[in-house]
Amino acid sequence: MYETKLKLEKLSHAFDFVCQHIGVDSKQLKQKSRKIEFVAARQVFYHLMRKYHYDVPYQLIGGFVNYNHGTVIHGVTAVSNRLATEPRYRKYIQELEAAYMPTIAKFEYVDPPIKSGTSLKVLQDRIDQYIKRFETARKMMLKISNEIEELNQLLNKQL
Repeated sequence: MYETKLKLEKLSHAFDFVCQHIGVDSKQLKQKSRKIEFVAARQVFYHLMRKYHYDVPYQLIGGFVNYNHGTVIHGVTAVSNRLATEPRYRKYIQELEAAYMPTIAKFEYVDPPIKSGTSLKVLQDRIDQYIKRFETARKMMLKISNEIEELNQLLNKQL
């Protein structure tokens, strides 16, 4: 019971985050629309759920937005393919993830456990991912700090 409630909270949180940051209406995102802006936003939602909340099954993710698990699998694959081939999209997703990471602390995110016999390469890749996440978060914080400073300066000029 508690576990299901927590999964629904994760779904709702990620969904609201995507709607807010991408600028899509939540009702429209749950409709059976094939407009590219809605498809892309749903795929980002699927990606965030599978990357940061891997304990939530495909069926539950799909059901949350009125689609089936096959659509979720396809969406996750589509995002992975774009990340591998499109640098601008990769940067966009990294920035989105950097903004998302601080918001999920309440869910106590943990990486999938490392299995015995895991290769050194896999472990190094995981460390590299941590470093990239940290750097992305640091850059976002610096950017936000600079924007706040600029806004303060503008406010002081107006007063």
